[in-house]
Amino acid sequence: MHFIMSATANETTIEPASLGELFQKLVDLAVPGVSHYQAHQLRTDGVYRVVVRAANGFQTLSIPAQALLLAELGMLVESDRYAIMQQLKVADNRTVVA
Repeated sequence: MHFIMSATANETTIEPASLGELFQKLVDLAVPGVSHYQAHQLRTDGVYRVVVRAANGFQTLSIPAQALLLAELGMLVESDRYAIMQQLKVADNRTVVA
């Protein structure tokens, strides 16, 4: 992935060259290999509507803009992972050891 660096006197930001790549990375962090990014649109409330292609057809996911910031770093909050899994209707097959 290529990044565009921009800097001001008070802050430095890293912006992904392709939001599509970042959305794919986010979905793969949540559920690897289940769906493929197609398109997105940012709503006024800060939530992206993301169209993905899955085995059962096209689906639209709601992903908060904040989730992209962590995905850029290769991280995913458990609640975001769970929300994506629920939207894709994928069962959580992880083993939880108490």
